[in-house]
Amino acid sequence: MNSEQLLEMRVAEQRAQLARIKACLDTAPSELAPMLRSSLEKKLGDCFKEFGEVLHEARLEVDTAWPSYGHAVSYADRLRNEVFCYIAGAMLRRDGIDEGVGRVADLLLDELTARSGLANRLMTTLSFTTGEESLDRTINLVRLRFPGAGVWDLPVVAHEFGHYLLRECPAVRDDGERPFASLVSGLAGRNGIPDDEGGIPDDEQAAARIEELFADVCATYALGPAYPLAAAAFRVPHLALDTDSPTHPRWRYRMAAMVKTLRWMAEEAGLHGVVVDRWVRPLRDALPENDAGDGISPAAADRMERQVDRMTHELARHAAGLRYFMDDTPDRVAAELARGSAPVDTRLPAGCTVAHVLDGAWRWRLSHPDANSAADLDAVNATVVGLCERIGTGKRGAGHVT
Repeated sequence: MNSEQLLEMRVAEQRAQLARIKACLDTAPSELAPMLRSSLEKKLGDCFKEFGEVLHEARLEVDTAWPSYGHAVSYADRLRNEVFCYIAGAMLRRDGIDEGVGRVADLLLDELTARSGLANRLMTTLSFTTGEESLDRTINLVRLRFPGAGVWDLPVVAHEFGHYLLRECPAVRDDGERPFASLVSGLAGRNGIPDDEGGIPDDEQAAARIEELFADVCATYALGPAYPLAAAAFRVPHLALDTDSPTHPRWRYRMAAMVKTLRWMAEEAGLHGVVVDRWVRPLRDALPENDAGDGISPAAADRMERQVDRMTHELARHAAGLRYFMDDTPDRVAAELARGSAPVDTRLPAGCTVAHVLDGAWRWRLSHPDANSAADLDAVNATVVGLCERIGTGKRGAGHVT
C-alpha cells in the first residue's frame, strides 16, 4: 500500500463516519427546526465534499494532500462531537432528565433572537465534558451546564447569546463589517482590559477579554438583574475575584460592568438604582474578599465606564428591541411563585416574557434565603418551567391578569 492508497482508505473511513452521524441525526429524538436541520445537514455535506477535495489533491500531489486531510479531520471531529452532544441532549430532554431546562433555554433564545431581529440558528444541548456553558460556532450549538442548577442557571444563556449577536448582527457598512464585531475590535485596539497587575494583553487576548465583557453587558441589557444575580450566585469563583485568564477579565471588573449597565438601565426606566441596590449589590457584596462597592481602582473604573458606555450605546443603536425594560412584572411573578400555585393556576401579568419569569424567579429566591431544600427548589423550578412554556405557546389561560 502506498501513501495515496493509505490516504484514500482514511478518507473513506471519515466519510463513512459522517454518513453514520447523518443517519443518527435522522433517527434520533429531536425537536430540531427545519431551518436548523437544513443548516446542520449542509455542514455535514460540506465536510463530506472537503474530503473529496483532499482526494483530488492527492491525485496531483499526495504530499501536500496530507496537511489538507489533517484540517478536514479536525473540522469533522468537531462537527461529529457537536452533533453527538446535540443528539444526546435531545434524548435526555425527551426523557425529562434535564427537568425542562433545555426547553426553556430554547424559548429564551427564541425570545432574544426575535427581540434582536435575528433569525434563530442556535441549538441547545447539555455540556457533557467541561460542565460549563459555551457557544460552539461550528454548528451554533449552545451548551448548557449539566446537571447544573436548573432554571437558576438559565440567565447565563444570554451571555452565550451575546457572542452570537456579536457575529450575526447585520452589517451596516458596505465593507461588511458588523457593528458589534467592529466595536470589540476598536476597544481591543486600545489595549482592552489590562490584567490585575497592570500588564497589557496582546491583541488576541485583548479582543477575547473585550468580547467577554460585551457578552456580559449584552446579557444584562437583555435580562436585567437576572444575569448579574446568576453570575454572582453561581459563577464567580470563591476567593478568585481578581484572577484573570488569557480570554476572560477578572470577575471584579466584570461584575462592575454589569452593575454599571444595570444602573444605566434603571435610570432609563426611572427607577434610579432601586433594582441594583435592592437585589444585585447585596449579593455581590456578599462574595468572599469583596468590599462593598465596585472594588476596582479609579483608573480601572474610568476605563470600564467608558467601555460600557460604548457598548450600551451600540446595543441601543443596533439592537434596541433586545433591551429589557424594567417594571413591576418580575415582582408580580415572584409573588405568584410565593403562592406556591401550579403553573396552570399561576397568574401571569400582561406582556410577561421568559426574561421576566427568570428575573422574578431570582427575586423569589433572594426573598426566601432559607428555601434551600431540594423539594422547595424543585417545586419552584417546575413552576418556572411551566410558566415559560405557557408564554412560549402563547397560552396564558384563565389565570391571566392585566
